[in-house]
Amino acid sequence: MPAVFPVVCALLALSADPPPFVDTEPAVLARQSPELAGLRTGPAPERLNQILQAAATALAMQGPTALAEEIHEMRFEKGGILAASRREHATYSIQPSEDGWRELRADLPAGPPTGFFITGGFINSLDFLQPETRDATRFLYLGRITEAGREAIVVAFLRPAGTSQRQGLLWIDATTNLPLRVRHSLLGRIEGVELETWNTDIRLASPAALTQVIVSATVAGRELLTVHRFRGVPGIEEPREQMARGIALTLEGKPAAAVTLLNQARQADPRRPAIRYHLGSALLAAGQPAAAEDEWRAVVQALPDSAAAHNALGIALYRRGDLAGAAAEFRQCVRLQPDDPAARDNLAKAQATGETIRVDVRQVIVPVVVTGSEGHFVAKLKQADFQILEDGVEQKIASFGVESAGPRPETKTAAPGPPQAPQAAAKPAPRRSYLIVVDTLHSSLSTFNQVRTSLLKLFQSERHGDSQYALIAVGATSHVVQNMTPDPGAVLRAVEDRGFQKMFQGSRASSAAAELEQFERTLAETRVLCDNRDATCASKRAALPGMASQIGEADRTQTLAFLRQLQSLVEQLGRAGERRTMLLISTGFQMSPGRDAHELLTAYFPEIPSIQMRTIERMQNELEPVFRLAAKLNVPIHTIDSRGLYTSSYREASRSTGGGRVGPSVE
Repeated sequence: MPAVFPVVCALLALSADPPPFVDTEPAVLARQSPELAGLRTGPAPERLNQILQAAATALAMQGPTALAEEIHEMRFEKGGILAASRREHATYSIQPSEDGWRELRADLPAGPPTGFFITGGFINSLDFLQPETRDATRFLYLGRITEAGREAIVVAFLRPAGTSQRQGLLWIDATTNLPLRVRHSLLGRIEGVELETWNTDIRLASPAALTQVIVSATVAGRELLTVHRFRGVPGIEEPREQMARGIALTLEGKPAAAVTLLNQARQADPRRPAIRYHLGSALLAAGQPAAAEDEWRAVVQALPDSAAAHNALGIALYRRGDLAGAAAEFRQCVRLQPDDPAARDNLAKAQATGETIRVDVRQVIVPVVVTGSEGHFVAKLKQADFQILEDGVEQKIASFGVESAGPRPETKTAAPGPPQAPQAAAKPAPRRSYLIVVDTLHSSLSTFNQVRTSLLKLFQSERHGDSQYALIAVGATSHVVQNMTPDPGAVLRAVEDRGFQKMFQGSRASSAAAELEQFERTLAETRVLCDNRDATCASKRAALPGMASQIGEADRTQTLAFLRQLQSLVEQLGRAGERRTMLLISTGFQMSPGRDAHELLTAYFPEIPSIQMRTIERMQNELEPVFRLAAKLNVPIHTIDSRGLYTSSYREASRSTGGGRVGPSVE
């Protein structure tokens, strides 16, 4: 299977809101929060109020400070995909004032682009330690922890309700009572504001000497992340920064390095499903499908409503041959994201795999030159004179023909007689016949230029010889573009004629594509009605299987007519005594007519029982007589795909249907 590309559209964010920190047991909170790993819980110290007061005093004594600031701004689209990133440099100054701290930023380039944010007020966010606010703030002593190599006391707090209620965690140096770190989180939504979540994580070397601030927020499913580093200190790389670098490494074709980095991000933030999702993509690209499957299973368990997660797990199952499991995941993906063509395509592929086309006829052309012991050609050989063995097993000879490869035998000189008038030399009979059949029924007008260009190149290079050519267009009926001729120039002129192009305009492929697209629009509209419990859902849904069957029946009727014309051409070509070859130029046709329509129906409405595609056997029965006749008459059929390089119609850029994109395909 080809590599899977890390492109997703489902939201992979942190799940359900937990209760406030101050109402959670310290041991439970330590298990839930990665930053509290190693927390040693214990009884609340009697000196907690004094410790908080000492921290506030230390802040009040801090003088003016100017810090060099590096700002790394990132924007993640739905699914945790890094959409944009930039870095800025500024000077961040902190000055005490009568009403708190005045925090200013200078030297920042003007006119920042939309979609990013740069915030401030980091020291002012510690105002809950001041006496007038501290009395209205709830605190909970959690225990002790080692933070940045220093023994720290950890306290949870809940600020009083106002325009927005905030909670957080505060780390205080156990020896000096100075704040080392504070983390703020928005508790609940702010009425009238699109902001969904907001977190600020501030690290300090001294009361007002900032070292690093990480601010993250989500707005309408888009995640914004800004990392501020001060005084040129590298600081700690945020797990989402590592995730962004891991995604880039995977896209650059360096999956091994991406796996290492994403593993580090997962260890630092094990509760973020987006990291595990992209780790799965990197593992698959690194040739570790089993490990990728484990990661994606964990994501599906954490986010059962993520279409991207179900799609990724379906890819992994498909890769290891679990088609039933893959189809189940793709059905969930389609249910969650029904307007995504890639999701429907994946489901169709998983359901279709396993059907086989039986071909009972095999034709192998074995050219043989027979000479005697003295090197002379042996003539007048019959089929009974040959025996063909394959791995020691005798094979049946389906057809037998003899060709003269050397100069034509000389005729005996007649006895001298009266002089006769000279006669024109007889033209030698052609020894090779090429019948070029262009399928204009299944080839669309868009492929015409490719077919025409290829034929022009062929006949511009052909020279007069012992061959003859004919060009036939087979659509709803057969048209002789150029009858048998030994002149390549005649075929060249026929290909250049405008009438040849007109034969593609009645293509079944164009009308069939329009019918299928209209059917898909009907499916999408009906799906919306049913999801919204519209009263017309039942009647519209009941008509869908009949529409799919009509599309299939029209396709089957046209293809049967095409195969019968093809069989007739093989029969006519077989009558020629010389060597003959058929070249069939076509985009191909469905062995199971209507299959696309029924697969779309199943993808949109999995609750509707899918019909068994029995027509595959009927088409096989129509195709086999063509094979048998060609083998009997010793007519090789060479095929060329008139599309050249092409992609699945589900992913054509010109498609007007479909909405979001779920991402990777099983192909």
